Amino acid sequence: MAQTTNTQSSNEKGSGSVENDVEQLKQDVRRLAESLQQLGRSKAAQGQEEFATRYDEAKRRAAELRAQAEHLADESVTRTRTTVAERPFVSLAAALGLGVLLGALLRRH
Repeated sequence: MAQTTNTQSSNEKGSGSVENDVEQLKQDVRRLAESLQQLGRSKAAQGQEEFATRYDEAKRRAAELRAQAEHLADESVTRTRTTVAERPFVSLAAALGLGVLLGALLRRH
């Protein structure tokens, strides 16, 4: 009988140890899940910051390009007006020539 009691005692110790191991494993899994969530949040925040930085840079660059295009358009208009004012007959002849050329091209199609 002493051996049976001793065996039961060691079984109880063994099952307690397994239960402890399972509980420890559960805690480890919870900590791992929390760590992964924190890492995911951190990476998401980094991605948002990088996106915001790149978006702001693209927006700034687009504004610069728009300003350049407006400047070039203004220069072209000014040059055209100056040329027409300085040489009205040459400008009229050029416009007439372009009109005839466009008319001929459109008539073919």
